[in-house]
Amino acid sequence: NTMSAVSCPRLPSLRSGRPTCTPGASRSSRRRSKAITDWMIRRGVLERHLAFCTERYKAKRDWMVAAIQSYADQELMPCRVPQGGYFLWVQLPKAVSSTALLVHALEQNVSFVPGSYFSVDGEEALASYIRLNFTWPSPQQIEQGIRILGQTVRRLLDSRPSRGQAFRQSVPLV
Repeated sequence: NTMSAVSCPRLPSLRSGRPTCTPGASRSSRRRSKAITDWMIRRGVLERHLAFCTERYKAKRDWMVAAIQSYADQELMPCRVPQGGYFLWVQLPKAVSSTALLVHALEQNVSFVPGSYFSVDGEEALASYIRLNFTWPSPQQIEQGIRILGQTVRRLLDSRPSRGQAFRQSVPLV
């Protein structure tokens, strides 16, 4: 016997499905998930849910952008405002590595994904970018996290070598 978790295709903040532990149960649970999804579509529940998520995520995205403008400013940490999705990509000053920032941010209970994790050629291509999720944290957590990131970026810039050398620190997180 094996245990598997089944769900319908990803829908924003919505999962239908259940864990199964019996042989062959995953087929029936797939049918059940499809039936639930079909019911939601036919009754308009899915459309209302998606409208709710779109409105909520847009508000949280705007909250994060406003926090960047307040605590970090667009010159220190510029970002493009996405039309949809769950993430905001923020560019750091070239002198600050996203992996170095992550180490310091984690010490203050702030996390994000360094851009270099998404780079095909390794560290350099996206080393000065970070990906921030605006859908999960509360507005208060967003504000606090951006304030901490802005302060930490400034501190890293202030601590860089004085000879004009770029401050780079690579920390393997394996």
